[in-house]
Amino acid sequence: MRRRLGISIIFSLLLTAANLPAEIYRDIRPYDTLAGVQRKFSGAKFELLHPAWAKKSDLLYSITGPGLNGMIVVKFTDNVEASVASWEQMIAEFCPRTDPAGADDCSYFQEQLNEEKSAPSAEHEAKTQVDWVRWVPEKPIPVERLVTLYGQPDKSGIDEVSLEPYKEWERGISADVTDDGKSVELINYSFTREEKKKEWMTKHPDSHCDTATSLADAKSCSLEWMLDIMKKEKEEESKPANRTLTIAVYIRSR
Repeated sequence: MRRRLGISIIFSLLLTAANLPAEIYRDIRPYDTLAGVQRKFSGAKFELLHPAWAKKSDLLYSITGPGLNGMIVVKFTDNVEASVASWEQMIAEFCPRTDPAGADDCSYFQEQLNEEKSAPSAEHEAKTQVDWVRWVPEKPIPVERLVTLYGQPDKSGIDEVSLEPYKEWERGISADVTDDGKSVELINYSFTREEKKKEWMTKHPDSHCDTATSLADAKSCSLEWMLDIMKKEKEEESKPANRTLTIAVYIRSR
């Protein structure tokens, strides 16, 4: 029960599923670890970058070397550190020290926080995984090349932070372009939700996420699969027959 409450709060925001396939750049895939990407580019130079926005869970690496056009930048997330931050936020928001209500849940939150904080280095390594990929070519390339590959962009505009013009495709691609909109200076590759689900099953074929019907069956599943399962559970609970059964059980228990 406490576990269900914790998961429900963390995963309360259901993401909109994208049906278009993501574009995988240089075979850098969802849930690839840092060590895995380093094996794919064994002859390349990896340099840890330190952007001002990076949190403790954020790791940004540039990849350069012979045979690579320009520079690849890969954003990794240390999911152990990200989980620590999430549990700390949960405790700060839902566990006021003066309110005894919910004490059991708060005790569970603290147990989870302590468990994550004590994770060994091997677990950090296994859970440091790709978040997104960026390619910065040696020189700008014509926008028409992307149009040929992906069709007309679904969105164009000016980034509110960098004030740089961009074009965006729903399949997980965005490109910073020159002011005249004719040349691409860099391309960002993000993974769609469906691509993440597919890759999780490829990497974890025994997790049975595609057949799980409850969170109890989804302990080895990714966030995207857990969100889908939670959504199905909510839909099932909202059916009239199930609501009637719930009311009947409640009446009999009184």
